[in-house]
Amino acid sequence: MPKKLKDARNEWDIGICEAPCHEPLTCLVGMVCCPCYIWLQRMEIYEGRANKEYKCCGGAYCFDNDMFCGRSMPGLCLACEVCLCPWCALYGNRYLIQKKYSIKNSCFDACLIQLACLCSWLGCLVTILSYCGLVPKQWSKAIRKIIYIMDVIYLMFAGCLLAQQQHEMEKHGPGSPPTSIEMDQM
Repeated sequence: MPKKLKDARNEWDIGICEAPCHEPLTCLVGMVCCPCYIWLQRMEIYEGRANKEYKCCGGAYCFDNDMFCGRSMPGLCLACEVCLCPWCALYGNRYLIQKKYSIKNSCFDACLIQLACLCSWLGCLVTILSYCGLVPKQWSKAIRKIIYIMDVIYLMFAGCLLAQQQHEMEKHGPGSPPTSIEMDQM
């Protein structure tokens, strides 16, 4: 899971479940073109400063981005990030927005995010077990169907997260002043 912000004071303008009603087009595009939308949103978050500020997964995890390609090729690194680790990239965007605007997750949002992570890990484990032949053949077809359903639900959830994040960015507008937390870090 991504790092938690300790000093966040504000709440999201809309909840994850409200996002499809407030931002239906963003939710749909985020669901259908998830990696592309994550990339566009990250570039919008950086506001043209990606060469100076790029960190793998937005710095939400303990990765040292200079181990990979880091700031020398942020566009290429971000493209690899959203294609190979879209969920980490998505939560990286969320972390950057939360950090910029001092936003904390509600308990419900945090539970939904934890549940999504748990389901993805479970899906991964079941997929690995079935590829290794450790799942009985008669269950394979049913397991594949369940994993497809989980993927669709997860993409719908990604669309909701992206819509919530985009709504917050549009609420604050481009070039909005940093929060008091950002001022303290400068």
